[in-house]
Amino acid sequence: MALVNIKVNGQPVQVEEGKTVLEVLKEIGIDVPVLCYHPKLPSIGACRMCVVETRPGVLQASCTLPVSEGLEVQTDSETVKKARKFVLNLIFSERNHYCMYCEMSGNCELQDLGYSLGLDHFELPTYMTKFPLDTTHEDILLDHNRCILCRRCVRACSEIAGHNVLGISQRGIDSMLTADLNVPLGESSCVSCGLCVQVCPTGALTDKKSAYLGTRRESELVRTICANCSVGCGIEAYKKANHLVQILGDWENPINNGVLCRLGRYEPLSDAKKRITQPMIKKDGKLEPVTWEEAIDRVKAILNEKETVGYISASLPLEVLSKFKDLLEDNVGLLENTSNPIDTFGKLSDILNSDKIVVIGVDLDKNFGVVGSYVKRAIFNSSELIIVDDKPNSLSKYAKLIYQTKDLDKAIGNALTGNNPVIIYSQVDETIADSLSRIRGKAKFIWLAPASNYLGAKKLGLNGNFNYKKNAYIVAPYIEKIPENLNKIILQTSYYTPAIEKADVVLPSSIWLEEEGTYINIEGVEQKLAKVLEPLKGVKNNLEILSMLLGR
Repeated sequence: MALVNIKVNGQPVQVEEGKTVLEVLKEIGIDVPVLCYHPKLPSIGACRMCVVETRPGVLQASCTLPVSEGLEVQTDSETVKKARKFVLNLIFSERNHYCMYCEMSGNCELQDLGYSLGLDHFELPTYMTKFPLDTTHEDILLDHNRCILCRRCVRACSEIAGHNVLGISQRGIDSMLTADLNVPLGESSCVSCGLCVQVCPTGALTDKKSAYLGTRRESELVRTICANCSVGCGIEAYKKANHLVQILGDWENPINNGVLCRLGRYEPLSDAKKRITQPMIKKDGKLEPVTWEEAIDRVKAILNEKETVGYISASLPLEVLSKFKDLLEDNVGLLENTSNPIDTFGKLSDILNSDKIVVIGVDLDKNFGVVGSYVKRAIFNSSELIIVDDKPNSLSKYAKLIYQTKDLDKAIGNALTGNNPVIIYSQVDETIADSLSRIRGKAKFIWLAPASNYLGAKKLGLNGNFNYKKNAYIVAPYIEKIPENLNKIILQTSYYTPAIEKADVVLPSSIWLEEEGTYINIEGVEQKLAKVLEPLKGVKNNLEILSMLLGR
């Protein structure tokens, strides 16, 4: 990259050609106020907070100004200071920014700028017009009174997430943030990815379930991965007093690049399922609370009969799966047992480079939202979507062609006319497996495994090839159904369900936010899950329980 010579506040600086002045100023440690700018979005220079002086009296937005040979900029002249303060006064005057009653107070970029630029009073009239409040969405609150029309949310929704839900209607001072064709946010095509909230610099868009739980500055940040599905997205989890405050997408994670789905961002905060918090043993046909010591002794007695088979969920860390395999001496099967006819790992980035995409029997928006985001971005880049599904599919409105499963070969034949076809699938039967096997090497395949660590479980050889016995030891965070024809059942789980009534012993275990360990995602990438929360009182993590039994 060629170098150019510029001057910043009178000091010579040699920088790479092609960068913007704002990028250069940040690199050399000069703080520049911004509002519409976001490092993951193309700059548009809308707010004018980042202005610099390039000639006496000439102001330009540094976020859109490229460096050039001989360019001279002033970042702290009186002209610049007055301009920035005037712009900030204009922004405050357009809507109702009364910080005292805003959920984002103490966590707001606009408020921070007010303090840093010494804005101790409003020089222009404000609070003149009441703007509507949209509470229709299950997860997101839209307060037009707090909106500064920076368009970060609009651009993130379309250019990063690919959902294209948000837009701006009207012009000038009448401009308003809108969803779809000006419908309430809760009635729009929003899929609750929450990226608009994450990039919003004010309290215009906020997470309902995180409101007033505490600011990010007051909370402890834990960088980890989401274990709700097999994509393995990077997340930033904020906690306070061992309670989850908010989940954000990790911009630096190469799997999801900051994008999340509802399962990863909002589901953990709205989990209302009842937790099991003490061990139980069946006495006289009824489960009764007992001590951990008594429960472990009862499990030991059952295991000593040498008639126990193991079932475990592939949603658990590799270390837990391995320890369970050791405990049951390899006589272990997976609760989510299935197969993948193509033993290759495509990458999500393959979707963006495709010209034909076939999605077989899975509703991405509902079950694998981040993959759906990749597909939508590819469509807006002129890729063609082909849906193969016997049920209604939320991506059908984006599809070029829609086939029934019986016509899968026709769909695949159409896809193979492209130069870079991608096949996305989840659960498969023999017919689908046979069709996919025949085109091995002719397309990129992305298999959406049925559990978050399914590939890790397969790596350990947990494939269901075990001897059936009288008793069963089942390990899973959530159990809806227990295999029939069993004599004694040990259940290691996290939540109450009707199924636990069949158990002889119940061991309360941690959920994924209370675990740590290794996961292998759909791309075959090994990732580390960090513990966000301590287990509830009376609950032990899965590895600790199994270690106690092995120690016995």
